[in-house]
Amino acid sequence: MRTSTLLCIAGWMLLARVVAAQEVNYDHDQRANFSAYHTYAWAGGPNPADDLNHARIVAAVDRQLTAKGLTPVDSTRNPDLLVVYRVGLHQDFEINGYDNREPPPYGGPSWARLEQVPVDTLAIGILDGKTRSLVWRASASGDLDLNKHYPR
Repeated sequence: MRTSTLLCIAGWMLLARVVAAQEVNYDHDQRANFSAYHTYAWAGGPNPADDLNHARIVAAVDRQLTAKGLTPVDSTRNPDLLVVYRVGLHQDFEINGYDNREPPPYGGPSWARLEQVPVDTLAIGILDGKTRSLVWRASASGDLDLNKHYPR
């Protein structure tokens, strides 16, 4: 498995949680020998209050890692890689407004509105199973539409 194949994982992680205006960042340890990794296991993670999205995230990661040739194993079998994720939600602010400085009769009132916008972040880390050092990580964040139904 080449380094580039693991780097492509950043694109799939958003399958677990689709967000609008998303920002994706990823990085990897350039010294890591990715061709030496053959197995992986989940190394815990958050205590999921949202079982539905937890299952979606795990399934999306499993699909991509197995597609890259990695085999999932129990964490007690000394896997080559350990996978963890975290999800965060915070409130951000968005300012919307209209400035109408046209002279009369076309001019009118200007207005501005400050709105709270929920921002969701999904971070995934992949650690070397022996050294427990981070070899790959990615995060995606963006405005979350709480009224939208997200695909599986």
